[in-house]
Amino acid sequence: MAEEFTRHDVLFTTFKEALLYMVFVVAVTMCTIGRRNAMLFFQTQALRGQFIDKEFETLNDVGITFDAIKSASDFWFYAENVLVDSLYWEQYYSNWAPVKPVIPDDKKILFENQILGVPRIRQVKVKNDSCIIHTYFKRLFLSCYDVYREADEDHEPFGPGKGTAWVYQSDNETESIPYTGDICTYEGGGFYQDLSVEKEKSAAIITDLKDNLWITRGTRAIFIDFSLYNVNLGLFSICKLVFEFPPTGGILPSHQFQTVKLLESGKWDQITFGFECAVYVIAGFFLIEEIREIMAAANLFTSLVVFPSADPTVQKILKNPTKYGNLEYLGSVKIFYNNFAASLLFFSYVKIFKYLSFNKTMGQLNNTLKNCALDILGFSIMFFIIFFAFAELGYLLFGSQVEDFSSFGVAMFTLLRTILGDFDYQAIERANRVLAPIYFLSYIFFVFFVLLNMFLAIINDTYADVKTEIAIAPEEMQMTDFLKKGFYKILKKCGCDIKFQQEKAEFNATIQEIRNALTKCGFSDLEIEMFFARYNIDLKAETGDYDVKKIMKELEGQSLAKDKLDEDTNLVHISDFITQNERLDQIGRNVQTLATKVDDLIKKLEAFESVRKNKAPQARWLTRAMAEEFSRQDVLFATFKDALLYLVFVVAVSLCTIGRRSSSMFYITQALKGQFLDAIFEASDESELKFKTIQSATDFWFYAENILLKSFYAPRVQNPYDEQPVAEDDHRILFENKLLGVPRLRQVRVKNGSCAVHKYFKKLCRSCYGIYGPNTESQEPFGLAKKTAWVYSPANKTGSISYPGSFSTYGGGGFYQDLSLNRNGTLKIINELKENLWITRATRAVFVDFSLYNANLNLFCICKLIFEFPPTGGIIPSHMFLAVQLLPWVDSWDYVTFGGECVVYAIVIFFVVEEIREVIYFKFRYWLQFWTYIDLTIISMAAANLITSQVVLPDANKAIDKIREHPAKYGNLEKLGEVKDLHNNFAALLLFFTYIKLFKYLNFNKTMGQLNNTLKRCAWDILGFSIMFFIIFFAFAELGYLVFGTQVEDFKSFGLAMFTLLRTILGDFDYEAIERANKLLAPIYFLSYIFFVFFVLLNMFLAIINDTYADVKTEIAIAPDEMQMTEFLRNGFYNLLRKCGCKIKFEEHKAEVNTVNQQIRDALKQCRFSDLEIEMFFARYNIDPLAEVGDYDVKKIMKELEGQSLAKEKLDEDDTIVHVGDFIRQQAKLEQVEGIIEMLADKIDNLLEKLESIENARKMRATQG
Repeated sequence: MAEEFTRHDVLFTTFKEALLYMVFVVAVTMCTIGRRNAMLFFQTQALRGQFIDKEFETLNDVGITFDAIKSASDFWFYAENVLVDSLYWEQYYSNWAPVKPVIPDDKKILFENQILGVPRIRQVKVKNDSCIIHTYFKRLFLSCYDVYREADEDHEPFGPGKGTAWVYQSDNETESIPYTGDICTYEGGGFYQDLSVEKEKSAAIITDLKDNLWITRGTRAIFIDFSLYNVNLGLFSICKLVFEFPPTGGILPSHQFQTVKLLESGKWDQITFGFECAVYVIAGFFLIEEIREIMAAANLFTSLVVFPSADPTVQKILKNPTKYGNLEYLGSVKIFYNNFAASLLFFSYVKIFKYLSFNKTMGQLNNTLKNCALDILGFSIMFFIIFFAFAELGYLLFGSQVEDFSSFGVAMFTLLRTILGDFDYQAIERANRVLAPIYFLSYIFFVFFVLLNMFLAIINDTYADVKTEIAIAPEEMQMTDFLKKGFYKILKKCGCDIKFQQEKAEFNATIQEIRNALTKCGFSDLEIEMFFARYNIDLKAETGDYDVKKIMKELEGQSLAKDKLDEDTNLVHISDFITQNERLDQIGRNVQTLATKVDDLIKKLEAFESVRKNKAPQARWLTRAMAEEFSRQDVLFATFKDALLYLVFVVAVSLCTIGRRSSSMFYITQALKGQFLDAIFEASDESELKFKTIQSATDFWFYAENILLKSFYAPRVQNPYDEQPVAEDDHRILFENKLLGVPRLRQVRVKNGSCAVHKYFKKLCRSCYGIYGPNTESQEPFGLAKKTAWVYSPANKTGSISYPGSFSTYGGGGFYQDLSLNRNGTLKIINELKENLWITRATRAVFVDFSLYNANLNLFCICKLIFEFPPTGGIIPSHMFLAVQLLPWVDSWDYVTFGGECVVYAIVIFFVVEEIREVIYFKFRYWLQFWTYIDLTIISMAAANLITSQVVLPDANKAIDKIREHPAKYGNLEKLGEVKDLHNNFAALLLFFTYIKLFKYLNFNKTMGQLNNTLKRCAWDILGFSIMFFIIFFAFAELGYLVFGTQVEDFKSFGLAMFTLLRTILGDFDYEAIERANKLLAPIYFLSYIFFVFFVLLNMFLAIINDTYADVKTEIAIAPDEMQMTEFLRNGFYNLLRKCGCKIKFEEHKAEVNTVNQQIRDALKQCRFSDLEIEMFFARYNIDPLAEVGDYDVKKIMKELEGQSLAKEKLDEDDTIVHVGDFIRQQAKLEQVEGIIEMLADKIDNLLEKLESIENARKMRATQG
């Protein structure tokens, strides 16, 4: 409010509010940070070390931790060992005998944390048949358990059917709260079992649950809940260990330790309580409700809930030590309290900016953000469209295999982390070797090099403008002057002599009063500054009597000079008047000629307009590109029409692409990776190995004999309460994934002599096996020379596809062996291959292929374990797990996505017709438009998507029928998986380019069009500079490859060196690796690359975009206002209201005025008038499209014109004397008029020539047509 009064009022109010607000900030800081300390973190860390990081042994005596739990057996081992030992602490300092507790239940974890009550184990289950089984697999799968949902939660008793562990209890009975896990949100009810206060009884309870198969296929989550209290710190810990059982099989463990303070005690708590009271009092004093007041109210509410409820809850737990110490609700409310307190403190600090903006320098940030807010908002919309496009593309391409893209939300945060340099490129490269580099390069270029620099350009340009405005702004009293003046008043009251300072302050106040008065009189800031500059008035200078006399003397001198000029002026000579008359006659003749040309121009324009009107009915179906050759209204109408249809298209494409993907695809691949890649086995020297650490053929055979056999033929436990028997050949990996047919082992080999041996070593090396390739592949029988394992089979017989490995691309043929339906048969086959040396020096790759089906999710998984044997020796293991949906039409959602696909293809057909029409209309110019190629790409991707989908479905039915008919053969789905993966890639690219095309419909607005215009203007500059940039970039890449490639993995190939340097720009670089490789060149290489590429070349991108953005912004600022989409929609809405009978007279009149103004502007543009000349024309006659024009305004204009005419007549009658000054001014005006007439004549001539050429071209097209 004070800003509407004097500057003194503003400063006084700001100072007063700032003092009060600083008290508020200090109080908020004390009552929020004062209640937190590092001990809360150390408490949770101690519990993590006890329950999460402790190692335990599983079935094969393999040591794992909490995070490595993958199966129900691992869970029971954890419960029987780590959980029981940690909950019932029996150790003592220095391993002494434990001191007998005073009471039996006095068990303290880590000596200091008392368990409140007893722990509780709770599980939630889903019903059988909670999902729909495809008709092909109904005989194989008699039960189906879907993802957990509240509607599908199982409430039926199971097992013995007695006790809370086997009978469902609602959340009101368990008093538990919902929990949001990695997969879904679980309700608070379920089947629970409270443990005992004694260790032996708790162990017996866990054993009883295990023996009676408490965990079944319907189990979806198990929670272990307990509460602790640390008397030393007065802290409560609400602990929750979570084990999620996804329908893919396996377990996803997680944990939650909430350390909070529920009971207040001690002097410091009383102090913080006093600060809280101060906060709430000051918050109540604030009249305007802002975010901080909302947070303060929420903070007060939660504190009123927590503290009164804490005492009775804790007392209830202490009175019932044999029951579960439930603090879940209080803990969740306390967490909300802490969150509100943190938010309150955050916004309190943010508001400090308000009290820093009173100063010029301190206010620059505030003004910059305020001025660029709309530009940042508009550009942010465009930025996030591209960002979302890349996020969904990454999710669809890599989501089933890479954790960082397992869901759309996770993909978004992964791309944000990429900007900061945290990105695992190798993970996406393993998932898709072809599209991964293209995806990474395009994202880095468009987002990092271009779009982020646009943000900097907007802020940089706005900051420069703000700084300029502040520099030329009039001096105002600053807070320092205000405080100094107040300090002087205090000194004056104390009797100090401060005369000079008072006079200067009074002079400043007088100058400010003069400035305010001139501003109220309508003078602009520039005119006021010119006034002060004219008389040398400076706020910072001292002004005395001498300055005033000097100003008065100068004014008197000007008056005397004027009087003398009036007395001595003579009449102008008659010859001068004759000359002026001749010039006037010439002007008259020029005007007559110009009028004739104008008449010709009008006729040409009328003819041109008639042709356009005759042509318009033939072009009623206008696309946006075609409408740009007509009026602005046609452009807006076509844009609005196309945008509505395109929004339907975007929704339909999103529905039928993302709708067919789910995070379950990632979870099934993760479960299989845990089973086949993370499992530990013992090698020949009793060392522990994993899949990725296999280095020799011996390791491979140990892996096959242990992990493969164990995973393929895992024994299934018969549930004594389950009436469905377990079939002997019903092999399921992780209990949920059916093995289709049998697995297959296949190898590819190379010929002896496939490489050249140097003559020096021919005697030593009689055989040579080179790198695998089509020309070096061996097809000769070897070993036993019988059966398919020893005799080559081509790709059309094996049915396998080629695979791009780390060294080369391996063909689909080779030597293969299908395994058996049972464990003993497979073990016999593996031993036979091993003993007869199936793997030799000629072996270049071994593939383990198998296919799975998960009925719970209707997902197939085509699996491939690859072991490459390079010519260097050793083994390079890799893997591929491709989760796809081959059989649709199972549930209602499949039909919804099918409907979306039908809409997509119908709209694509419409797009094809539009493109054909544009080709006919534009002819060759059609190929010069950028959006043409985006449209053709969308149509191509949609067509490819349709073709591949029509290939997959019938072939899938045939392949599955074949597998069902021959269960003892390899369930080959490789080609189907490849086509389906190709289909998914086409769908992902279709959605990506669909999002990109949204830019086309955001360009109709000034602010939203700045990015498009900037990129369009700087495209060639960026392209040219990109060539220079990549020349230097390639030079550094090849240098790194040649210098470090033999020792550093990141530079082992030229392509990988390029991506390593790109990652370096993002901050992801291992300098120590190249330093170990070359201590001399490594620092020189690294420093030179950082200097030239990071400090110099990348800033060139910023300079190009910044300069172009400034030019575009200036052009938009001075450009004439055109009808915007909002105005077009408003006019349409008014027309609709008028048809409904509503009175909208003012709006109609205003729309008509705007339409006429636009027509005038278009006509002047066609006459080649510049924007500046058009604006001068409107300004000359005060034509404002946004202002109302009435009869009074018209009369005022006519009166002004009549007044000018009367003044001219009076001047002709009365003035007989022409002064020299008047004559000079008249001559200058005549010369100006002559110049304008000549310029107009030239413009009209040019316009007539252009219209003539247009008319000739039209006639020629008509003749040819």
